[in-house]
Amino acid sequence: MLMFMQNINAQKYGYLNKQELYLSMPDYDSANLKVEKIRREYENQLAAMQNELSSKTASLNNESANISEFLRQNRQEELKNLDIRIQLFSVKANAQLEDKKNQLFQPIITRADDAIKAVAAEQGFIFVIDSGQLLYTDEKKCTNILSLVKAKLGVR
Repeated sequence: MLMFMQNINAQKYGYLNKQELYLSMPDYDSANLKVEKIRREYENQLAAMQNELSSKTASLNNESANISEFLRQNRQEELKNLDIRIQLFSVKANAQLEDKKNQLFQPIITRADDAIKAVAAEQGFIFVIDSGQLLYTDEKKCTNILSLVKAKLGVR
């Protein structure tokens, strides 16, 4: 029984804040800038499309009394199609942006995870948890391995 208790006390537990680790990695900032640039491009395109819809709607409302039923219906159909195009663009842009995020951030996440696993194995930790979700830890019984992982990755 005494031997079992000594083994429990000899086990090492580690923690780190993964978000803080990601933010310290230079390629994280670069990926974030690329994603934000694409997001802005999509937002600008969507705004232009919405402005076109608003303008054409206002134009139809102003001319509605002076044009034939056929032309009014034709323009209403045009507006409906433009609205559908806007909705489709929005859905596709969100999907594209999500794909780009995954493409850019997955290698960063993988590098961080590999470094965490390597440090944990080298230092003999039985588990490492993300302190970003940790409500309490007794820092005398656990080790913050953030600085070790940063050193493994060559970041500050």
